[in-house]
Amino acid sequence: MKFVVEGIGLSSEGTKQVGLGILQRLSEHPEHNFTLILPDIPEYADIVAPNISALLIPKTQSLLRRENLLNRYIPKLCRDQHADGLVCMGSFLPRRLVCRTAVFLQLPHVVYREPAVERRLTIRDKLRVAYGRWLYQGLPHEVLIIVQIEAIKQRLVSIYGIHPERILVIPYAMPAFEPCRRYSSQGRPSSEPFLFLCFARYYPHKNIEILFDALQKLPRYTSRPARCLINITAGQETGAKRFLRKIAQAGECSSINCIGPVSREELSCLYQSGDAYILPTLMETFSFTYDEAMHFGLPILTSDRDFAKERCQDAAVYFDPLDADSVAKAMARVMEDEQLRRRLVENGKRILAMAPSWDDIASRFVDMLESVAKGQLPTPGRLPA
Repeated sequence: MKFVVEGIGLSSEGTKQVGLGILQRLSEHPEHNFTLILPDIPEYADIVAPNISALLIPKTQSLLRRENLLNRYIPKLCRDQHADGLVCMGSFLPRRLVCRTAVFLQLPHVVYREPAVERRLTIRDKLRVAYGRWLYQGLPHEVLIIVQIEAIKQRLVSIYGIHPERILVIPYAMPAFEPCRRYSSQGRPSSEPFLFLCFARYYPHKNIEILFDALQKLPRYTSRPARCLINITAGQETGAKRFLRKIAQAGECSSINCIGPVSREELSCLYQSGDAYILPTLMETFSFTYDEAMHFGLPILTSDRDFAKERCQDAAVYFDPLDADSVAKAMARVMEDEQLRRRLVENGKRILAMAPSWDDIASRFVDMLESVAKGQLPTPGRLPA
């Protein structure tokens, strides 16, 4: 069979790991041919195999160019390739289908509505979110939707009335890490501040600003000093520069250190130098950083939200991500209770041990493509209102 895989949006760190994790393993399925449309970045240059043709296209933020790619270039490519199936990896798909199609939902705004986030979206992002919600409201019944966690599936069912048999859950595995050649937290003097890590690209829904306020309130609940490392950069989103300026103006009073972008090998070292991982995000379709924190033996503090509780279960302390006092109390609780930290770490190891491998996920991905191409998926459309 012949498949076209549209992955032009797989360029951020998280989505890039998805692309590498799945697409590199398609060579292990020589019974099929795959045409991949990917961003022109170095990481994808090595995806070559007799059954894989990778078309690298320059990255673009232009919605018009994205629209032209999705609704003109991709359909023409599918027709020229006589494709048996198309899978779109970036939440959107052509308005007119030319072959059987599946779509990965990775835009959390489609199933979450957070006023605190929506007020801070740029005009471009508001247009993208509005289009996504409109698209899923009228998604053709024959399209299969792939999500990473059960919570997103349930939200699609309840919000859009999409029949659950049209939604497939395929979780992701943890990305590989380069070995760290530096010190770990065990080698750091106990007199140093308790170190929280928060590794995430700056997006309004990541809600990283709450950490500034929580750290200001933290001395009310513990006498131990603490710091937090973040890795955002000024050019990521409109609010990033403003937040970094706020940190710089506060100086040492902010208790936040921004280290900027880091490589995978540097990230491995940083995880091993931390005491806990914290993520105050308001919406996610999936987050690799939870699994990364479990892998490196860090207790997790995160938002009391369905996506987080499904993945972290009893390996995290949960807080209200819109309440700085709630965040600060959770931080103090983890800082003060060594037994709690150990319990969270052990629970994380247990959860991570049950996670599938990338080979398992790639096999499920190919099985899904075969089912889509053969029309073997169930036919129910939407649930009655």
